[in-house]
Amino acid sequence: MKTGKRTIIATVLCLPFLLAACSTNAIPEMSDEEMHQVEEYAAHLLLKYDANYEMTTVSVEEFEAQRAELERRARVQAQIAADKALAQAQQEEEQGESTAEQTEAPARESANVYTDIDDFFGESSFEIEYSGYEAGSTYPAETASNDWQGVVRATDGNSLLIFHFQISNTGASDAVLDMAGKGARFNFRINNSISKAALKTLRLDEFSMFCETIPAGGTSEAVLIVEIDAQTASRISALKMTMRYGEQRGELTLL
Repeated sequence: MKTGKRTIIATVLCLPFLLAACSTNAIPEMSDEEMHQVEEYAAHLLLKYDANYEMTTVSVEEFEAQRAELERRARVQAQIAADKALAQAQQEEEQGESTAEQTEAPARESANVYTDIDDFFGESSFEIEYSGYEAGSTYPAETASNDWQGVVRATDGNSLLIFHFQISNTGASDAVLDMAGKGARFNFRINNSISKAALKTLRLDEFSMFCETIPAGGTSEAVLIVEIDAQTASRISALKMTMRYGEQRGELTLL
């Protein structure tokens, strides 16, 4: 059975009502303008599944096979749009806190330090460990030509800091780690002076939007990425990660 391009587009425009994350609270409320942008993005993405869509049609089976990826990408686009103002406000808040911390007692600092990421997020079935960082102009450094997730690139004069995390399922059964549903937010303080919010990307391995079933005893990897000027990236002397989950706030010293 075949379905025409117009039918496919109409179906895609219904996606905002069908989008399904691992949790129902993963999609923020959006304005009409933001919803329109997501609809246009989803329709454009679906048409790209067939390089010759002007001359051909897409079967129902092919559409169903690709819909899961389409839904996730549209959902991430919606999240990015909704997070723009939030990220700016968070960065300003972190900068203010950085100044205030220079005059406050050490007791306050220790109260916000967490050494266990999984403990902070209440994930008893997982062990989530920071495993290091790297600097580069792109992430990943190498990718297959057909990798739909694409590449994150630093703008001219800047560099990416890529923070790596290893996630292990320590339970006796398969379990889902749904960071997207938590609305987790991350900020990095670099060299005790620069505050940067983690970037939102379309990467499946981005930790703030991570949603994956990990088998018992299995492991997976995730990253958080920030962009800073290249000179700072080459002279890292201190790193601290701020984690936010609901009303909770925690800090983890990385370097």
